[in-house]
Amino acid sequence: MKTRAIRFMVMLLWVGLGATGCTYLQDLVGLGVQQPKVHLVEFNVTKVSLTALELIVSLRVDNPNNFDINFDKLRYKLSASGAQIASGTLQQHITVPSGGQAVVHLPLTVNGTNVLSLLHELLTKSTGTYALLAAAADFDTPFGAMEVRIDEKKPLRKLLGF
Repeated sequence: MKTRAIRFMVMLLWVGLGATGCTYLQDLVGLGVQQPKVHLVEFNVTKVSLTALELIVSLRVDNPNNFDINFDKLRYKLSASGAQIASGTLQQHITVPSGGQAVVHLPLTVNGTNVLSLLHELLTKSTGTYALLAAAADFDTPFGAMEVRIDEKKPLRKLLGF
């Protein structure tokens, strides 16, 4: 009788753990994939003209896992003062080493109208102008694909070195 009760309890435990999914078990034993952390590092202005502002946005991707992760495409949008000022897709193979980091450089072009509007706001307001970067990348991991999103807001003055 005891043996049947023990078997029944083991079976319930097995079914219960199976129902919670493999992700829980992977996390429980330390095999789960940890999501990379993505940070907006800086803006570098590369060209200024009356028609456009060209810049490079640098992101740092930190990989907390004990294996390399890769991605080939990064979709992004940059907004400031409530308006989308640039967007694009970076098609480049990036490897973030195990326990390490990689810096990704996104080229952006902001049209002249948006440049003048942002410049006016930066010169007339002492605070409150922020840049918001929204991006998504599909990382390849040994456990399958993982989409990582970033929504980071930083003071525009600080990013541009004002």
